[in-house]
Amino acid sequence: MLAYFAVGLACLIALWLSGDFLYSRVVRFRLARWERRIERDACGVRLGCADFTLGSGETALLLVHGFGDCPAVFRPLAGLLAERGFTCRAMRLPGFAMRTEEYARTSRERCLTAIDVELKSLRERHRRVVVIGHSLGAALLIEHLLDRPAENEDVIAAVLLAPQIGVCNDRSPLFSARTWYRIGRRLLVFSQILENIFPVDGHSQRALAYDLQAVFVPAALYDIVFETIDQIAHRAAEFTLPHMMVLASDDKVIDTPAAERFYENSASPGKELHHKKDAGHNLPMDNGWRELADQIARFVQRLEGHERLPDAAE
Repeated sequence: MLAYFAVGLACLIALWLSGDFLYSRVVRFRLARWERRIERDACGVRLGCADFTLGSGETALLLVHGFGDCPAVFRPLAGLLAERGFTCRAMRLPGFAMRTEEYARTSRERCLTAIDVELKSLRERHRRVVVIGHSLGAALLIEHLLDRPAENEDVIAAVLLAPQIGVCNDRSPLFSARTWYRIGRRLLVFSQILENIFPVDGHSQRALAYDLQAVFVPAALYDIVFETIDQIAHRAAEFTLPHMMVLASDDKVIDTPAAERFYENSASPGKELHHKKDAGHNLPMDNGWRELADQIARFVQRLEGHERLPDAAE
């Protein structure tokens, strides 16, 4: 009986490994075909995905993009904020929008270090700095602000757009997203590059037409997501920086209730919560993005005037 069990188990393992290997080859083939259509600059960054700076105001806004994304997601929003008198610096997280070999070398530590470098540069040239993060970018900013309070004394506020305090399970059949992540990281031997099969989560034509998100992402990127969530989700009471949080009414990427709990439990003396109707996860481009620019500008301008921000939950 034990022998039959051993044989059966060996067959299952062989079947799994064969499927894993086959999937990895298919993805590699599709990646190579996709890569042949992609144009890159001299640094290896996909065209349209490089970091950029707009505006020349005394107050600098550091914009940090999210999972599988790039600075381009902020370009319309940054354009309006630059017109309102801010310096907008949209950074690119390390490895993002580069060839897969470089992309796979990214890590949470590299991302946090890159944010630190950008903030130091902005503090040297501007009187005030505000950080704006979208999705994973917002989560990384929260971790940076929590773990480096002395280094961030000149950061006067944070704007958190659909912060990834948790992962939505709407796209995860049978098990939660975290369970699938744990299964994959333990059982996927050959498949270290995964194809992103989900479309952009948005409602407007502008958001849906956005085509600069990564189609193929390294498994290491999922490590960054869940590592960052584990670092910040339980620390809301430590978050005292004035901040504005903006959430979408129909977000299929982040765990919106988890983000709302973080907001409610945060200890900031001045915070605002806004919900965008008829919008998905791609808030910087989705319905209401112009209104979002106005809300961010008003929020920062009140801080520039040294006014105490009231709690203004919607």
